[in-house]
Amino acid sequence: MYKQIHIVGCSPRSGTTLLYEMMSACCHFDKLYGHETRFNRTQASDGQTLLTKRPKDTQFMPRVLASVPEFWVIYCLRDPRDVVVSKHRIAGDKYYSNLRLWREQHGFAQRMQTHERCITVRYEDLVRDPDAVQSMLQKQIPWLTCTHPFSEYHQHAKLSAQSERAMHGLRSINTDSIGRWRDNLPRIVSQIQRHGDISALLIECGYEADTSWMNELEGIQPDHSPSRYPDRKGLWNQIRQGGNIALKVAAYRFNRWRRGQL
Repeated sequence: MYKQIHIVGCSPRSGTTLLYEMMSACCHFDKLYGHETRFNRTQASDGQTLLTKRPKDTQFMPRVLASVPEFWVIYCLRDPRDVVVSKHRIAGDKYYSNLRLWREQHGFAQRMQTHERCITVRYEDLVRDPDAVQSMLQKQIPWLTCTHPFSEYHQHAKLSAQSERAMHGLRSINTDSIGRWRDNLPRIVSQIQRHGDISALLIECGYEADTSWMNELEGIQPDHSPSRYPDRKGLWNQIRQGGNIALKVAAYRFNRWRRGQL
């Protein structure tokens, strides 16, 4: 058997790249895969430790955790309002994600959050107190060995071109990206019009105490600019997604069984 940590998220733009770069620079792993590697496209020798990340793999993780030992999942959670106003250089002027995708991914995460090998890391905690998050991960993943503090990751990281583009360059950790949704209220209004009120989710996830935050949206005209990911998902795509999840996890289990690693 080998031990694998796979980082997933509530959506793209949830902080998975930052956490991956922190862990790869500040923790010891025998094998590191590239910037975006799906959980089932990996291989390692018995006894090795492996780190991978792909934010949209959240949908597969409940089945993987239920059937594959020595597999750990770190789920990156971020305020959905900040997620939907975030942009990525590869999408140009488009917003990157949307509330439809955030709801979907978080729904899958809720199915595994009580599993002992699933650890939730809030993006806001990661940038406010990275060393506390590092300490928590070490306590919950007994074999994880760290060599540098997360707060000093920028002194040791060697970013790939993809990571540098996603993170807008290598720099020390800061909290500038928390609460940026307040500078993009028209986008928030548009997303709520399309996908419904998110106050209950914000309260559940600890981002709001009540619904009073909605007062900030009064009188704001919506910005209906498109997202990189579609705001609507047809029935056929939903059915196909379910089949894809079952097929990929089954194939992954079979390949590991065939190698004697299950």
